[in-house]
Amino acid sequence: MHKLEFAMQLRPATELLWGNLKLIYPDGTPIDYVATSGCTGWQQAGDQWERGKGPIPQGFDYKIPTTPYWSPSRGIEGYFFHITPDPVVGVWDSL
Repeated sequence: MHKLEFAMQLRPATELLWGNLKLIYPDGTPIDYVATSGCTGWQQAGDQWERGKGPIPQGFDYKIPTTPYWSPSRGIEGYFFHITPDPVVGVWDSL
């Protein structure tokens, strides 16, 4: 089975922060990609629960499809991959 690992240092910034998405093949061969999560100015640890702005929350088993969809939204137009679970529910969401 293929495995994906995403790592990004979350911190206050006025520019878009980038991290590393590693695809690991069943034989252990890795391929590294430059990737990001979250919008500019919304990439701090406390922003993980800001839906549509912050980075994906850490600590969940995410699934990422192999077929992208096109988003024509001005400023972010491009191909995207819908990550599930969506939405991610934290313990404080159920209180």
